[in-house]
Amino acid sequence: MFFRKFQPIFVVLLISSVFALTVTAQNRGRLVEVLDIQGNRRLKDVDLLEHIKTRPGDLFDEKQVEEDLKSLLTLGLFNKRNTRLIIEEGARGGVNVIFEVNELPLIVEVDFGCLKFVTKEELIGELRAQNVKIESGEVYAPENFSKARQIILEYLAKRGLPEAKAEVYEEVLSATSVKLGFHIKEIPCENEDCSCEN
Repeated sequence: MFFRKFQPIFVVLLISSVFALTVTAQNRGRLVEVLDIQGNRRLKDVDLLEHIKTRPGDLFDEKQVEEDLKSLLTLGLFNKRNTRLIIEEGARGGVNVIFEVNELPLIVEVDFGCLKFVTKEELIGELRAQNVKIESGEVYAPENFSKARQIILEYLAKRGLPEAKAEVYEEVLSATSVKLGFHIKEIPCENEDCSCEN
């Protein structure tokens, strides 16, 4: 009964494993003809190659190219979902190894809106203390942005503002840059158009 329920998944996994073993067997003993990095805009190939051990002329080593991909991903500069390794047939019987990267944009500005009871510097200091980097010049990691909102709300609660609200927004300025913002209401307002003016 258990096997029947999961039989289609098992068959897919088995086929995937056989395909992966076949691809590995086909490439074993072949030379790497081309090593290429594609998709990088801000980062230079020469800087990324420092983190890749595979080189043209090497014997293809599947484990090594996978380690190279992991090495690039651990830099924290790339979107992990959209960065991948591509192995293609080479023109002379070898293989082409391509690292297709998707750079995370840089934060060019962070807007904390209008604050009355705490300062932008206090919030940035708290984010730094919690090791969440949401500042100009940092690489934008979306997961940090969600954490930042929670940290800000907790900080405001500690400062006597337990009913504070914070909404986040991002504005993509280009393929390599983003503006981030927090709409913060430190205290509840009667009207929606709360102003910072005294």
